Amino acid sequence: MTWTLAFYRSASWPDETGTTTNGGAINLSDPITGAMYEVFGAAVSNFAGGQAHSIYRKVFIRNEDSDTIQDAAVFLDNAKYPGQVTIAAEKSGSDTSTDPSTAPATYTFVDADGQTGAIAQIVGGADVAVNGSMGLWLHLEVPAGLAEADPFVPLDVVMIGTR
Repeated sequence: MTWTLAFYRSASWPDETGTTTNGGAINLSDPITGAMYEVFGAAVSNFAGGQAHSIYRKVFIRNEDSDTIQDAAVFLDNAKYPGQVTIAAEKSGSDTSTDPSTAPATYTFVDADGQTGAIAQIVGGADVAVNGSMGLWLHLEVPAGLAEADPFVPLDVVMIGTR
């Protein structure tokens, strides 16, 4: 089954190298297409043996369909570099991290690669109501010395459930 879904950034969205709070509530004025370059920008580590680069971002998947999505869960699919992007379902609708390079406290990020690794919604129960949303923390780990030349690296964030 398919639903009408939309992606949104969180209310606090500093530059990736910023030192201000990251995350928070959904920002309905800042929709994104869901492309990874909109979430992580030009995420590269330094060339020639540079250090790894770690970025955390909070996005929301909003149900803009006319039906509730029951037993909603999210997984990653079509990853070009499996394991470099991990996810965690939000625990609080307004949770934040210190800055984009710091993980939000008390979260465990999982690979969630493929439907068998899907993670369930935590805030508000298992269902995503009409015009409701599921918050999702994404973590990108770019290994030392790696630079991704293609900002359109494929990675699908997929929501499943029942009507």
